[in-house]
Amino acid sequence: MQQEFDNAAVRGIWDFDFLPDGEHIVSLGTDGALRTYSCKTGVQVSSMYMGDTHWYHMRVSPDGRWIALW
Repeated sequence: MQQEFDNAAVRGIWDFDFLPDGEHIVSLGTDGALRTYSCKTGVQVSSMYMGDTHWYHMRVSPDGRWIALW
């Protein structure tokens, strides 16, 4: 299955991971924001700006409660 996500290519993505529900993906953008997308529709469902620190990698915990940035 291939899905295009809203504006992901325009913004740029450093890293991404799937949420444990298998229905959402979280991306870490080059603009410092975490964004959650629906895998089914590709529509962004939430976002959070992570400040001026430059993060390049991320992982979602197995239970989906935490996101590690480094």
